[in-house]
Amino acid sequence: MTVSVSSYYFKGVGTVHARVHASPTDPLRPLCNSSELKIDINTKTEVIRDYDSPSGGTAAMSSYIEDANITLTLHDLNHANLAMAYWGSSSQVAAGSVTDEVVTARKGSLVRLARAGASSVVVKSSDGLTTFVAETDYTPTGAGLIIPATSTIDDNESIKVSYSYGAQVTVEAMTSGAVALYLLLDGVNSMMDGKPRIVDLWKVQFEAAKGIDLKGDKPAAIQLTGKLLRDDSQDGAGVSKYFRETIIP
Repeated sequence: MTVSVSSYYFKGVGTVHARVHASPTDPLRPLCNSSELKIDINTKTEVIRDYDSPSGGTAAMSSYIEDANITLTLHDLNHANLAMAYWGSSSQVAAGSVTDEVVTARKGSLVRLARAGASSVVVKSSDGLTTFVAETDYTPTGAGLIIPATSTIDDNESIKVSYSYGAQVTVEAMTSGAVALYLLLDGVNSMMDGKPRIVDLWKVQFEAAKGIDLKGDKPAAIQLTGKLLRDDSQDGAGVSKYFRETIIP
């Protein structure tokens, strides 16, 4: 069968979805607002020089694909994306309250509380007989309490903190190894009337993220680099075990 060829110009946009490669029945999760998905196919070439010619040249050569690198840049730093980037896990914590959490006060320092974003804070002495004054003896922050040097709370004093907190998510970093993923770009060609262009990357394994700005002058992004791996579950004559593009011209 002859496939006709017509002009095709391309600029891609769309959503990248992912699931664990070893769990084909899991739902595909949108990775949300990625600015880049790029494939770099690298070849290895061996040549035999034309030794019979005084001007040199190549008598023969052999080339093969050595590997294919994947680059993915994410701008949505949701907890699932961070867990993927950090080789970790995430868990959601429902809103609640804490009664009499015991911490040690240090003047001029931050006291870390067990939950973030404390509100309706009440701080008492260890015997419960003294209630300290907010914004005078302590100041709540997102992470805990600042104890000013002028506080009536003694340095190294054990205090009890009661507070409410909102729903939050924790991301535990570097708790697992690399996990191979199946990636799907549900894309469109913005140069061809928004026609679909779908890319299936059968098996991708990313390195842990590098260079995520935890503080800086610009919005943070996650840049992941990895490799396409051979997926032996892709069977059939002429079927790629690496990736497939489906184009509507």
